[in-house]
Amino acid sequence: MGNPVRIAIIGAGSGVFSLGLVKDLCLNSNLRDSEVCFMDLNRERLDIVHNLARRYADELGSSLRFEQTQDRERALKDADFVINTASARTHQAQRRERELTAEHGYYYGGVNLHTPFENFDLMLSVAHDVERICPNAWMIQSGNPVFDGCTLMHRETMAKIIGLCHGHYGYLYICDVLGLDPKRVTWEAPGLNHCIWLTTFLYDGSDAYPLIDRWIVDGEEFWRTNVAKTTHEKQLSRGTIHQYRLYGLMPIGDTPRTQATTSNWWYHTDLATKKRWLANRSADLTVPRAHRRRRSASKSNRSRCREKSCSSRSCRSGSTWNGHSRPTAAATARCCCGTSSSHTRRAATSRPSRFCKRS
Repeated sequence: MGNPVRIAIIGAGSGVFSLGLVKDLCLNSNLRDSEVCFMDLNRERLDIVHNLARRYADELGSSLRFEQTQDRERALKDADFVINTASARTHQAQRRERELTAEHGYYYGGVNLHTPFENFDLMLSVAHDVERICPNAWMIQSGNPVFDGCTLMHRETMAKIIGLCHGHYGYLYICDVLGLDPKRVTWEAPGLNHCIWLTTFLYDGSDAYPLIDRWIVDGEEFWRTNVAKTTHEKQLSRGTIHQYRLYGLMPIGDTPRTQATTSNWWYHTDLATKKRWLANRSADLTVPRAHRRRRSASKSNRSRCREKSCSSRSCRSGSTWNGHSRPTAAATARCCCGTSSSHTRRAATSRPSRFCKRS
């Protein structure tokens, strides 16, 4: 049995994240009698999260104690752990930004009007307060951008900082759909900032990627009938499988839907296209028309095949991706330029994890 600790949650107004965290804390017997302090500038959201957390803990019979405050210094006083989920931009500001860009023809995040510097400033401010008020506490950074922010805080402060990203747990959804026992799965999914890839996926010690390949054969029925439980049923969506075919690895977590890290803007040109690729509602895995036009127009200036005579980008990826065809599930025997398969993409069942590990 562990000793009780004090945990401060900065930016606790996110009901989904905070309640998920409360559930984990309540179910951890080592944290019995610990104290959780919710801190947020928005009083209304703070009250809601605090009341829901107390009710949840009571129903579970947890001995966790909760308090709330809008004063960051009060929240940090005597803290053993500080979880920072705060964002400098409000939900209202983010929504207004999307509406403004939509007025000019850019769908939902098609162009960004902000930079991460405002969040960097907030992260540094919290880290400096941790240094001053609770220097022995561990600060767990959960708000994005995690990697960049943690790098900055490590360089500029002496606070003890850990970056936390939960996206890699997307492998569990794959196990669930494929009917695999997670206890018998060996996996590795390195990455950061919504750019995470399943480099190792073994079941009972054997390569489990062929199980994904077999599932894809009947995937259309899943996409046609499955009802998404969240806004994005992203982990085995059409967009996810499309990226798997392009890159030879399964994207994990938010990777399939994040434009900034995987340049997959073609999934987000409009709402209908987004639903088609990320919400399991469409006809097939054809390439969006806007994507075909743009790729065809710019392919001559893009990366070329290793064969000097071939101008198609598809040779580099090993699939016919030159503006008029869709990727295949496995590498073809010959490239679209007619050269041998020595420079084609490796088959989907051939895992590149050995290339990702340190030499």
